[in-house]
Amino acid sequence: MSVSGARLSHFRRRLPNSSSSLSRRIRILQRRRIFTNTTNNELAFFVDEEEEEEEDLEEEEEDEDEEEESWIGEKGASKSTTIEPFVLGETKDILAVYKPANLGFHSEFSDGLVKKLRKMKEKDERFYECENIYPVHRLDKPTSGIVLFATKKSVANSLSRAFENKRIVKYYVGVSERKPRKKMGTVTGDLKKARRGMYKLMRTMENPSKTTFVSRGFTAEVGKKENNLRFFLFKPETGKTHQLRVVAKSLGSALLGDEMYGTGRKSNSIDRMYLHACAVRVPKLEVVDEDEGGGGKYETEPFQIVCAPKEGEYWGPVDAFREWFEEGMDQECGPWFDDISLLRSTNVVA
Repeated sequence: MSVSGARLSHFRRRLPNSSSSLSRRIRILQRRRIFTNTTNNELAFFVDEEEEEEEDLEEEEEDEDEEEESWIGEKGASKSTTIEPFVLGETKDILAVYKPANLGFHSEFSDGLVKKLRKMKEKDERFYECENIYPVHRLDKPTSGIVLFATKKSVANSLSRAFENKRIVKYYVGVSERKPRKKMGTVTGDLKKARRGMYKLMRTMENPSKTTFVSRGFTAEVGKKENNLRFFLFKPETGKTHQLRVVAKSLGSALLGDEMYGTGRKSNSIDRMYLHACAVRVPKLEVVDEDEGGGGKYETEPFQIVCAPKEGEYWGPVDAFREWFEEGMDQECGPWFDDISLLRSTNVVA
């Protein structure tokens, strides 16, 4: 029997057998996509056994108890921040800060990133030089790493357009305890909102997300125990909600500590979710300086920054990160990863 034939037989065995479940069998057949693996690196959509089980559970378990919902929801997570945000770099136009894991962007029950930064500025005028900060993008609460702010409204407009037009390049690192189906490649597909604030990757391409990635194995020693893990480097081409977390899940390698999409060891035994925004490249941008009242135009200087993760036991030695991002790489304005087409980004000066 061929691989595809074996998979089809396995799929048929998973369907409900009772005659009373006929309508449910039809619904599952209508929405199931059956296909065989290809040999290239382009991944349109994955349906794995875990995802099949999740879809079946949606039919059988419409009502979840409050305990389960609080465990899997972002607001129900019990993890807290271990460090305060700090400034990574600043120009007259852009402020880059480190957002700790488990710190929300906006205030909820406690101060979020924006409010914390403004309070720090009130306590110490030299915390950053600019008078005001204007958000232009954000990170999920469990994600750590680089967040950019504009120092003026006019710059915020230019940065927002640059994000929208995919002119700003971002890199993320992540860790999983599971080996992915593909070591490197491209994942594309629409992200559809599912239950409890989750998203799922679809085969459709109406407004698709796109992510390129590479991965490799490494060992992290935690509590005198060696853990064989997988290190991912993601380069998202789009900026959809939960995009990288869903991508990791679709590869069969949910991020370590991800309480929404993870299926491995108990989430409360992991100190954080292992996803970190580690590098940003901003090219020259044209700014209409309305803040000065003259309406003059000028170009910003290129801005780029690299930042290794500062929190978490499972990142392994810093050498693992430096294999991808060498010291001083953020001073290089030419192409990055010129020998790895999936990760390549162009000159930020041109």
